[in-house]
Parts: sequence; C-alpha cells; structure tokens
Amino acid sequence: MSQWMTDRKYDALSPGDMAIRLDLISKIHGLEEAEKYFDSIPEQSRGIQTYGALLNCYAHNKSVDKADALMQKMKELGLTMKALPYNVLLNLFYQVGQYEKLDTLMEEMKEKGIEMDKFTFSIRLSACVATSDVEGLERILKRIEDDSQVTVDWKCCAIAADGYIKAGLIDKALKMLKRSEELVLGKNKLGKNKRSAYENLLTLYANAGQKDEVYRIWKCYKSSEKKLYNTAYICMISSLSKLGDIPGAEKIIKEWESVKTNYDFKVPNCLIAAYCNNGLLEKAETFMSKEIEKGNKPIPSAWNRLAAAYVKENQIPKAVDAVRKSFQASRRWKPNLEVLLDDPNDPVGCAFSNERREMAKHLCTNSHGYSSPVPIVGLYIASASLVCLLLKLWDISFAIWCRNHHIPCRRFSLNSVTLTLLAIVAKLPVDLTTDMPRARDQLSKLAGTTMTCICIGFMAPLLVVERLKALRIWPR
Repeated sequence: MSQWMTDRKYDALSPGDMAIRLDLISKIHGLEEAEKYFDSIPEQSRGIQTYGALLNCYAHNKSVDKADALMQKMKELGLTMKALPYNVLLNLFYQVGQYEKLDTLMEEMKEKGIEMDKFTFSIRLSACVATSDVEGLERILKRIEDDSQVTVDWKCCAIAADGYIKAGLIDKALKMLKRSEELVLGKNKLGKNKRSAYENLLTLYANAGQKDEVYRIWKCYKSSEKKLYNTAYICMISSLSKLGDIPGAEKIIKEWESVKTNYDFKVPNCLIAAYCNNGLLEKAETFMSKEIEKGNKPIPSAWNRLAAAYVKENQIPKAVDAVRKSFQASRRWKPNLEVLLDDPNDPVGCAFSNERREMAKHLCTNSHGYSSPVPIVGLYIASASLVCLLLKLWDISFAIWCRNHHIPCRRFSLNSVTLTLLAIVAKLPVDLTTDMPRARDQLSKLAGTTMTCICIGFMAPLLVVERLKALRIWPR
C-alpha cells in the first residue's frame, strides 16, 4: 500500500506517510534501503517525523554510531526540543549496555530545559537494575517523587521492586510491589496493559518468594478479567514452578484445560519445564505422552527441555531421541548446544562418549534433512579433542608457573572451546550432491578455523614450557 501511494506521483505524501514508509522499508528490506529512501526525500520535506523514524530504525538495528551522529544533526536543526528523541537514544544505550552515557544525556536534557517523562525515568531505573546499583535506583526514585511533572506509574514501581529483589532487599521490594499493585487496581482503563501489569506482579512476587501473594494476585487477576489468555496461565505456572509448587501448577493446567481457550502447547510446555527443573523427569515424560495421545503436537522447545533433563540424568540415548524429535517438530529449530552437550563428568571437555558422538551427529543435521558429511563430524571430533588436550597443557603449564611465583591462578574449563567448534559445524549442514559451491565454501571456513585453533594449541604450550625451562621451573 505504501509503495502504491508512492508510485502515484500526483498524490503528495505527508511527512507522516514518509515516516511510516521509512519504518516499513527498514523492517522489510533492511537499514541500507531505508537510508537510501531517506536520502531520496527532498531536504525541505524532512522534518521531526522523518528524522525521528530514521533514528528509530538505527535504534532498532542497534547502530549506535549512526544514531549518535543523526542525533547531533537533529540538534543542529533544532529537532530535539522534546523528550522523545532523547528517550530513543537513552533506550538504545541501555539496550547495548552503554550505561555510562545515560546520565550525560539526561544532564543535557536538564540543561536545555527538556522535560523528562516517565519513559525517561523508566529507562534509567532499568539501567540501575541491570547494574545492581541500588543507590542509583533510590536516587532516581527520589528524583521522580520531586518532579511534579512526572506521574509515577506501576511500571516504575515494578522496575524498582525488581532491582530490590535482585539486591536481596525483599522488604523494600514488597513495599514497591504494594504500591505498584495499588496503581494497577486503581485504574480501570489500562486495557492490555492491565493484563501485563498483573502478569508482572505474579512474576515479581514469585521472584520474591511470596507464594501467598502470588495466589492472591491470581485471584484478583481472574476476577478483573472476563477472559484469561494463554499468557496468563503461562505466567502463573512459571511463577509456581519458581516456588516449587508443582501441585499448584498442575491445578492451573487443569483449570486451563477446563476453560477451553485457544490451544497452545506453550502452556503444557511450562508444566514440562516445571517438572524438569524440579527433578521430576518421569512426570514430565508421562505428561508429554498424555498430550501426544490427545493429538496435541509438542513444540521443539518441549523436546529440548526433555533432552536437557535426560542429559542431566545421563540418559543419553533418550536425549538423542528427543533431539531428533525436536528437529522433526520444526524445520527452523536451533537447539541449545551448551545445555545438550555439556558433560558434568568431563569438565575439561576432551572426551566424547559414543552416545555424545551420536548427539553431535544429530545436532549437525539441518532443518531440511541434509546431514553434514561424515568427514566434517569426524574432523570436528578429532580437532576438538586435540585442541582441548593442547590447551589443557597450556593451562597446567601456566598453573605451575603461577604456583611457583605465588600468584593466584584460576583454572578454566575447556567446554567453551568444544562448544564453539560444534557451533561452527552445526551451521555447516549441506548436501554435497546438490549444493557443492556452498559446501566447498563452508568447508574451507571450517578448515581455516580448525587449523588456526590447532596451531595455537601447538605453539602456546611449547612457548610456555620453554619459558618455564628458562626460569628453571620446568624440568629439563
């Protein structure tokens, strides 16, 4: 529709239309095409809406340098006299973890007389929570209280409560949750936000370990809404799982089944996760079997949860079968390699049992059914084992040197090396008979990466040993 409007030359697009089109191009065709469209807009037709839309595109793509440069240009043009563009940039800095820039930007707003709104303070509060900065959290809360132009809403209180919970200050967290709850119950026009608010309260009370409060909020939630959606049941089951209340979670799933909402396996998946997280693997298996008997199709993550639980119990054949079924459930499924292949009995990551080789083989099978050529899997296993053994020698050599020089030394696990190599292999599944160019290209990448790792693995320990010999620490 936007393209059709643009093609009709005699219908002049408004700045708002151009801003919408810019946003659509970015989402569908990418940032580069959006920039080309922006450059094609006449200078006199650009305004706060089009510049703001491009700033949003940069923020969405986490292009910090481009967003910063555009913001400077907007300042020169006098287009930054309101909080909105600042909030976009503040949120971008928060998303990429550049928290140190937030106070500078907020100070600039203060100097220019730009009024901060609840979104500005919410972003700053979230950054305090992310960095466990309780003092900063309380300073921002006081600043909100002192600002007559800003109305404290339930989100600000919930963010503050989350920060207190993470810091272990449960009493302060409960006070903020009560305040958030009062703001939610006191407003009847929150709409969808009211559902979000209730679910937020359920999660936070569960994180605070307040089982009675979770049930109380659930009762209020049900009485305030004519119909509960699947997200409500997912949130409640997850909350009870955190509290270890499995019987309560089972009651909620029965309640969900009785109300006959639109079926979504994500709800049963929450109970499967609860069983697995609480060491009730047999119950998880039984529940999964019953769902399948009812004709319900499990989602890939359900099989993945079972696979991870099987690995934890060292039932590798069952884990392999669950992994196979997760791939069958979805063509685009990407399993969690670290969870499935991490072996608690092999912290170094050098050894691969036959069962884990089988697991690696299935994880190297892509969504279209083409499996990685056997040489690739063999090369992975051989190179991973060799590199891990060589790096282990480096670790031992360094530890001996540190011990003799009375320097504290922390040993490291090599599972990350193994998993990195497997992650490379898992992205290379091709059918050599039908996709030879791609296979050749990706095999060369794998070979280069493997040879680099092997060279580092060979050279590093030798250099360390020679150095230790020179220091007369290593026996000649």
